Amino acid sequence: MYFCVRLFKYHFMKLYNTLLFFSISIVLVFTQCTSEETYAQKLKKERLKFAEYVEKGNIQLSSDSIYCFSLPTPWPENLYYRTPRGAYINLIDKGTSKEATEGSTVIVRYVATNIAGDTIANNTSTSVSRDGYEFIYKEGSSVPCIGWNDAMLYLNNNGKAKVIVESKIGFSQHQTSVITVISDMTVSITN
Repeated sequence: MYFCVRLFKYHFMKLYNTLLFFSISIVLVFTQCTSEETYAQKLKKERLKFAEYVEKGNIQLSSDSIYCFSLPTPWPENLYYRTPRGAYINLIDKGTSKEATEGSTVIVRYVATNIAGDTIANNTSTSVSRDGYEFIYKEGSSVPCIGWNDAMLYLNNNGKAKVIVESKIGFSQHQTSVITVISDMTVSITN
């Protein structure tokens, strides 16, 4: 009988230790999972940062195209027109009369920053990158991203603008990392 009791205690303790270890592991796993931000939380944080950026910069956002495009260029630096798909554009120079049409090759030279003002991309600083970011324009496309594609409606060859693109209509890497990008861009249309 004594042997049976010891054997029972031994297996009970082994089971108890296993359950305790398993329980602690479960708690740690759930703690780790809940401490990371969800995509929805990141989007909410991005919207709050954007609202703060707009307020601090005294930026005027307008969806009134008649008002905005009746102004001479350059527009006041704090005025941005909101395109129908959600990009914000501040027109510095419309450029020549040569417009981007379906199938035009567009080359964009730009400096991109985040809301905090940190440079995250610059293709104007070296001889190799001065060739620019090249794409074929198609109205309403998401290439290279919705925000830049929308800006092409308002820029001609040698046009210059500052474009704010929230992550959901930006480049895929900015969608994934949920970063609003502000691009100072110059556009060349080659055909």
